Amino acid sequence: MREELAKNEGEFEQLTLEFGVEEKRQLESDMRSWRVRLDQFNHDLEHEPQRIRAFYEVRAKRIEPVGLVYLWPETN
Repeated sequence: MREELAKNEGEFEQLTLEFGVEEKRQLESDMRSWRVRLDQFNHDLEHEPQRIRAFYEVRAKRIEPVGLVYLWPETN
């Protein structure tokens, strides 16, 4: 996505010479959404690991009794 955005930004005028108004508008809209998504990627890389660690943090500790039963056959 980053490469596609850089290519389109660098050659925007050349790319859009034969485009109609709607096609230009669509490409500009695509490029805006790519920029937003790339910013989101950077934000997610900074904050998501912390959020995931916090989600799995143990908050309640409890001790519960455990019972074991051994079954032995009578023939042994």
